Amino acid sequence: MDFLFRRKPFHDQNKLRIFFSGWGMCPEGNRLESDCDLLLISNYTDLTPLPDLSAYQEIEIIAWSLGVYHAAKLLSYSQDLPVSHSIAINGTLEPISEQFGIPPKIFSGTLEKWNETTRFKFNRRMFSHPEHAAEFQKLPMRPVEEQKEELAAIAARVEKQKREKNYFDTAIVGVQDRIFPAKAQQQAWEREKSVLVLLQDFGHDFRPFYRSFEELLMEVLPRG
Repeated sequence: MDFLFRRKPFHDQNKLRIFFSGWGMCPEGNRLESDCDLLLISNYTDLTPLPDLSAYQEIEIIAWSLGVYHAAKLLSYSQDLPVSHSIAINGTLEPISEQFGIPPKIFSGTLEKWNETTRFKFNRRMFSHPEHAAEFQKLPMRPVEEQKEELAAIAARVEKQKREKNYFDTAIVGVQDRIFPAKAQQQAWEREKSVLVLLQDFGHDFRPFYRSFEELLMEVLPRG
């Protein structure tokens, strides 16, 4: 796993926001701003414990795509963290599933055929607007061989434990998601009675619709 800290020395130093990215991502490619310290997590080829976070009095969790499954797995080892909010975006606790995630045939087909050409097509499918896909293609990307290795490791991990325990209070479902089918996401989160499910009009990658994590949180978290 890769950890990248972005610290805000003149802001609230007691608060940390953790973003569990999707698979295959470069942490340097995340352009969303944060008004507090931000820990970007990516590359789930090998799982490692979270770093020492004892200096923080409040932690917010935002997990996206296959990062949802891995956030839940890591949180199961770190249940003493002072988590104030935990939000899942376009992902589920059972990521390879006909009913509750990505259909197994599609997942295995993506893994088997992964190369420069299929990556380009996959990246286009992540977005509901073509211009967002074009901008994404300009960002730093990891080698396709490395991404394929990560996806294979995720497949093997999910095969051993298909579903993780829930640690989320909110789930955001992009109704135009063409990676994690929106219907499967809704069915998955309907099983978790304590989770607030919100539908948003975007595709798999939500980030082009916000300038910062604060914009996202203001939209989805209850006020008051």
